[in-house]
Amino acid sequence: MIAFYYLCDCVNTAVRVWFSLQLADVIFEPRLTKRKIRLGYVFTIGFITLLQFANSYLSHNTFSNNMLIIMVFIIAVVNILLYECKMRHCFCLNILSWLALTFIDFFVQICAWLIFERVGIKVDSLISFSIQRGIYLVICALLLVPMGFSLRRCFAQRREDIFRFWKQSGFIVLFSLPCMIYFQRIYLRMGSQKLFYRWWLFFSSIALIFFGLEICMLKKRLKEEKRMYYMNAKMLEDGYQCVLKGYREKLVLMHDVKNHIRMLYTLLSEEPREECQLYITQLTSELQKNGNMVWTNHNVLDLLLNLKFQEADDAKIRVCCKSDDLRGLKLDSFEICALFANLIDNAVEANIRCPEEVEKKIELICRKQGNILAISISNPVGNDIKNPDLIFCQTTKQDKSSHGLGMISIKKVLDNHAGYMKVNLRNIWFNILIYLDGF
Repeated sequence: MIAFYYLCDCVNTAVRVWFSLQLADVIFEPRLTKRKIRLGYVFTIGFITLLQFANSYLSHNTFSNNMLIIMVFIIAVVNILLYECKMRHCFCLNILSWLALTFIDFFVQICAWLIFERVGIKVDSLISFSIQRGIYLVICALLLVPMGFSLRRCFAQRREDIFRFWKQSGFIVLFSLPCMIYFQRIYLRMGSQKLFYRWWLFFSSIALIFFGLEICMLKKRLKEEKRMYYMNAKMLEDGYQCVLKGYREKLVLMHDVKNHIRMLYTLLSEEPREECQLYITQLTSELQKNGNMVWTNHNVLDLLLNLKFQEADDAKIRVCCKSDDLRGLKLDSFEICALFANLIDNAVEANIRCPEEVEKKIELICRKQGNILAISISNPVGNDIKNPDLIFCQTTKQDKSSHGLGMISIKKVLDNHAGYMKVNLRNIWFNILIYLDGF
């Protein structure tokens, strides 16, 4: 009987550790390869399971606060080694997941105690070393596996929202710890009836907290959507003004075409051929300047690129753009604006910060590979930048409080289209490579 119980306890502990690691895997960016991460999983699950077995065998306790904190700390340290994350975020995520599982266990134990008391079964059969508790632990482990996959999908869809509310989640931890200490009295066989009638207060408080978080998320989402609408309207207005300016300049140039023809006739009759060719080249560049060029065969994207390339030209930055035919791109106008406008704006800012002796240049390449859109944008950066991640930690904008919103918009588009972004810094050239499901 004892051996069966310990086996079930080890299975339950292993599944709970796997559950916590799954949540970290979907939230944080991996630091190592998938193979090394899996090895880290195996080591962590095995080590904590062995630790739980030793604690249960030596202390003869079915629940231990100290063991709970030790397991949370170990998993947080493992997360630091496997993923790009901060210790406080790892600890907060793990303590919340383990507290949630613990509260579910407490509630089930209190309800079971009251039911067993009425039907005449031994009331502490699920909180003592018994076959019944072993079966209970196995059932909990089996239910936890599909719940882990469901939460993984849910967290993947709301990943950006989770990153914005780490501070608020800390308040939930501070509120939950005293509640855990109070409700764990069921394992001390104290006041099951009284504990049962206190659960309404706990559930009500948790519901209010999550309702408040949802309101905050909704407000931030509306604020971001409003900013995107404003950006889109500004893009259309600026694009219209840019096209109008180009047409006016072309009209002025075409108005003087008879003078240019007379000049060409004179050059052909009196000057060497080289002078005539140079004049024709200058005239052609003037005709093409500020024109509404077709880069991608996508109306909105071409409008945006012409607008941004004009801004780069005004800043004396040379632009080189190569693109496949992007007709059929399934990104909407807001996503196109959020992705391409922020990428080019960041490249322009990086060029402006470069020393005078560095050639100001932006290289943009867009390729269609089946259903995948591949985007590569390169630009020079200052010599003081040694780490690619530091590029996103600087801003030349006056409003420092708005820093980081561009990268948040880019990452949101990538999340919506199963995208991936890789940055690289070689000498003074910074490159962003993006793949996303775009067609």
